[in-house]
Order: sequence, then structure tokens, then C-alpha cells
Amino acid sequence: MTVQQAWYIGWDVGAWNCEKNANSRDALLVLNQHGELVGQPWRGNLRDTIAATASYTDWLFTVAKLCLFDDNTKAAFTTQNLMMAIDTPLGFSSGFLQLLQGEAVATPFTASCDNPYLYRHTERELFAHGFSPLSAVKDMIGSQATKGLHLLRKFGFTPSPSGVWQLNQSSQNQCQQHALESYPTVLKTSNTVQQYIKQLRSQTDFNSWHQDIQDAAYCAIAALLYQQQPSTMSTPNEDVTTEGWIYVPKECLAGYLQR
Repeated sequence: MTVQQAWYIGWDVGAWNCEKNANSRDALLVLNQHGELVGQPWRGNLRDTIAATASYTDWLFTVAKLCLFDDNTKAAFTTQNLMMAIDTPLGFSSGFLQLLQGEAVATPFTASCDNPYLYRHTERELFAHGFSPLSAVKDMIGSQATKGLHLLRKFGFTPSPSGVWQLNQSSQNQCQQHALESYPTVLKTSNTVQQYIKQLRSQTDFNSWHQDIQDAAYCAIAALLYQQQPSTMSTPNEDVTTEGWIYVPKECLAGYLQR
């Protein structure tokens, strides 16, 4: 298979004021088309960085600086296709949005995992396969969700029916810039993903990295797999423009558990 020249960013999202939380902060990690680490991982708070940059291209230059790219790599970073995978909900459930508009859902529910106010379709799918995804409404990750969405909206990304976001292209920049949502807890169960982690372990100090940075690495691998091996990724069977979709390999969902 011919490997397409591209960059893959993993972003583990911290809360808006995560500099006050030693355990959970933003983390960035970039892989090249071969799944190799580019520069160094970075961990901190991206709030002020996002606020200070006027365009996505400017923000990418800042990412390259934070991740200690060399000059040649910095110059190439914004001139090739790029896929970013983000570890935070990039949408809220249709039921929750409906409730905010003044209308209650009509379908009865009892189990928490079936609650249409708390969970999106993509999260209910993960529950059906034995996972326990977090809720942007009840699990105190609303801060992270709004932070991820803020970046995408500020820089002109638009969601698609498949849940993948695309940067609105200008005549000056014809590179393909995409973003999607992924979930390290699920990615860790994929043998394919673990092969890339094994490669990183052989090339870096992966085992000594903070958990946030490790999660960013899992996300970057999800971005790589989506672009290079799209048929291996689980995709939605309905329009998820509003809610979004968590992209993980199909093999993670092979062991269906009947509730």
C-alpha cells in the first residue's frame, strides 16, 4: 500500500482552566505517515494558545513550536494533508439539544446508558459493546467538550454527516485538513493500534510519558488509521452531523455484549 504523505495530530483535551489540575491537562502528539513520532510530545493548557491565534494555519505553526519541530519540519507541517483526532465529545445528544429547545423526548427510558439526554447515539453503541463511555452532561467533561468544539468552530471546521469535521478551504490553502473524535479507552483494546504503540515504545520513552500524552498518542494513531485504513474503522449508519461520532477500529467492537 502506498502511504500518503500526511501528518496526524492527537489531542487529549484538558478543561479550560486545566493549569490548576496537575493530573489532567491538554496533551499534543504528532505522528508522520509511518506512525513515527515527530518532534516531542507537549502537555499544558492550550486555552491561551487558541485565543492568541487567528487561523488554523497559525495554530499549526504554534503546535509545531510547542512540539519542538526542527525548522524544515515546521515549514512542511502546514503544506501537507493533516488529520487530527480529539479525545473529547464533539457534540451533544439530540435529546439534550431538544430539551434545551423546550421539548421533552417521547421515548421512555430507565437505564442510565439509554438516557437520550445524557448519551449520544455513538456512546449508546459503545455501551452495547461492553464499554462505559463518559457523558458530556453528567461526567464533568462539558468543559473539555466546549474547548474542543471552540477550536473547531473558531478556525472554520464544519461537521459532516459521518461525524468527521473538515476545514473550510481557502484559495490559498488546498491541503486537506480534517478532525474527528476518538476515545483512547476503546482504542487500547485494538490489536492494530497496539502494534503502533509497540513501535512507539521501541522509539521513545512511551512508558514514562504522562497518561495525557499516552492518550494523545492513541488518538494520533486513530487519525492515521482513519486516513490510511478507513475500512477498518467503525462508521455511523445514520446522519450524525449534530451529535458527532467516536471513531475506533471495528475490531474493538467485535465482542458484542447483549444487555
